[in-house]
Amino acid sequence: MSKSSRGSPAVSLGPGWTVQQVVERSFNSGGTDTCTQCGASVDLGERHYRVDVARDVELTGRRLRSEHEQLVFCRADCADAWLGR
Repeated sequence: MSKSSRGSPAVSLGPGWTVQQVVERSFNSGGTDTCTQCGASVDLGERHYRVDVARDVELTGRRLRSEHEQLVFCRADCADAWLGR
């Protein structure tokens, strides 16, 4: 899985979302989450993949802020499938 998706649209989330980062992770603190692509349980203490996405949203008038999401994937091929590769 390459990191070349930075700045590309995250189409499945809707308009305005872009990929900020694609990384391989493992956290010592553990915990679990669900794979965004296949729905498998992901042990965050083990190797897994994270895709960070963001979009700009208008609050009031001219004021903008960024909304961020972190998506978890159990394997590189699940992340690649979600990214459309």
